[in-house]
Amino acid sequence: MKRELTENIPCNKFKHHRNIQDIWNNIKTYTFSASSFLGGHPRKDGDEETIEKAKTVLADLVKWTETNSVSLVEAALLEHCTSMRARLDPLLHSLCSPTVDSICAEMVDLADEYAKRLLYEDPKALAKELFLWDSKAEVSVVVRPHRSMNGIKELIMKYDQSEDVQQLNQTHLTKLKELFNLHCTKPEAFESSVWCLLRRYKSFFGLDRFEGFGLQAALPPGAFQMLHNEFSVSIESFASPLNCYFTRYCSAFIDTDAPFGSLGSFYNFKPKSGSFEANPPFTEELMELMVSHIEQLLTDAGDSPLSFAIFIPEWLDPPTPALVKMRDNCKFTTREFVIGENAHKYVSGGQHNAAPHQRMYNAVHGTHVFFLQNEAGKQKWDPTVQGKEQRLANVAHTSGSPRPLPLPPSFVSPSLTRELMDEITFT
Repeated sequence: MKRELTENIPCNKFKHHRNIQDIWNNIKTYTFSASSFLGGHPRKDGDEETIEKAKTVLADLVKWTETNSVSLVEAALLEHCTSMRARLDPLLHSLCSPTVDSICAEMVDLADEYAKRLLYEDPKALAKELFLWDSKAEVSVVVRPHRSMNGIKELIMKYDQSEDVQQLNQTHLTKLKELFNLHCTKPEAFESSVWCLLRRYKSFFGLDRFEGFGLQAALPPGAFQMLHNEFSVSIESFASPLNCYFTRYCSAFIDTDAPFGSLGSFYNFKPKSGSFEANPPFTEELMELMVSHIEQLLTDAGDSPLSFAIFIPEWLDPPTPALVKMRDNCKFTTREFVIGENAHKYVSGGQHNAAPHQRMYNAVHGTHVFFLQNEAGKQKWDPTVQGKEQRLANVAHTSGSPRPLPLPPSFVSPSLTRELMDEITFT
């Protein structure tokens, strides 16, 4: 949590650039935010020297920007910005560190308080206090063209007498309908299930327009196609009905996601064999827990082939524990390589309410790819075969089809999701 908060100081910077103008706009936002931060930061003993150093670095960046505003190509511009941020960010972060520590401590206390209340208090009373919605309430749906004329269709749902608008493009509306028909036997529940799904993820992401989308960023469809064709991957370890490529996947919220094919939390998922993709939310605790869970699964699999293709950010300063563990201290790591920053793309976590040209964005960090396999898994799906690494890197920047592939036969019971729905969602 502290890393993620700190990385947004002085602003959420250098994200999702599509062209060189976006980079310049990010620089302007960054320099303005840094200047405002330094100007408004309360003076404390020991801060003056750090503030003066930060102002000097910021002045250098502003001067350089004014001098080179029209002469640089994209790669050179990104390289310079990375260098300047490496000098300025540590100074800004050291100034705000006590405040960030205080916020993290308060968040932990609040999470602990509400977790205890969920366990011991009346759930209906708590739901009313937290403004939770009744999933069985009547929902009306209207589909109409979006005002921006960018190809988006808007799905408008009204909850009881109060309007609550959730947006969904036509491609994903069709996708959700197909998933629902595949996994659910209660067609009359489709509209309310879609509304609950959208409202849950909106609450999860946050209320700002682009807030939280990084938590649900996905690999490009071309990468999934390659993983399916060459490694028999057919299930995603971390996905949602909105960003899944395959029709079977693990997700965070089984109560809202099961009607659309979710198998529940990956941390409760215990396959004995098979080949899987894992692109977890880029949260250090979740990534570290993922590695431990996969290691246990591979240990328990015995002679049955089991394989995981894992994609995490190339965070090296400081290195994330999950990366270090798989790189240096995991007997199941059979292959690893890095796809460089700005050399590949991710699909936005907001793809479900974006026009086609807004779905992809350049990865501003490298992606470290690991294959964790037991011996039988390596023999069946060998990632060291010449050419596979390059083919995966090549398709990591392509778009491909957003539609899920038909699943081959799997060890997962076809009735599993229906059983979960009947037990959890509609009782």
